[in-house]
Amino acid sequence: MIKAVVFDLDGTLMNTLDDLYAGVNRALEKCGYPAVDKEKVRLSVGNGVAKLVARCMPEGAEADFDRVLQTFNREYALCKDDHTAPYPGAVKAMKNLKAVGIKIAVVSNKTESAVKALCAEKFDGVYDVAVGDDGVRPLKPAPEPIAYALGKLGVDKSEAVYVGDQEVDVLTARNSGLRLLGAGWGFRGAEKLKAAGAEEVCSDFSEIEEKILKNRSFLD
Repeated sequence: MIKAVVFDLDGTLMNTLDDLYAGVNRALEKCGYPAVDKEKVRLSVGNGVAKLVARCMPEGAEADFDRVLQTFNREYALCKDDHTAPYPGAVKAMKNLKAVGIKIAVVSNKTESAVKALCAEKFDGVYDVAVGDDGVRPLKPAPEPIAYALGKLGVDKSEAVYVGDQEVDVLTARNSGLRLLGAGWGFRGAEKLKAAGAEEVCSDFSEIEEKILKNRSFLD
């Protein structure tokens, strides 16, 4: 029986790409480095902000990483709400799942303060716990963030499903012992998810909702 759904954030629940792109390039510009294109940012998201910044910095600038990362954190905090929005159907699906007693967790490699702020603003009343990078727990694909979220919900991993859009999410679900529903609308797309090993990839939130609500014994 499904008692909880764990959602990734960037590229799964929310389209955050434009604001991440802006934050990265504002940081690079302020630190004297060339801008990167949006595709570079899209392909660099998923393993936390430190990896995002490192992947977007030019070769040979590694010694300046801490300054660029700190600048990104400041700049992104200023622009994270400019264009970021839930994907169509996300809030409705979350409401419908909660209406039948399914608990909702959001687990991201994003800085925890940003995760909590975005969830509070965009998903008020439709999620139970939001988990991000607190600087202590390992990041996804390590299982610790998922285990922490499920512990807060009081749900065993055998009673939870994970929804994510990237290769790191395929590994996260596998490492955490959760069944994966791939978010084919996200930053990587259905084909890359399947190539990474996702057995089930959904095209939209209505399909996610249908799979869960019409088959609560999905995990049996």
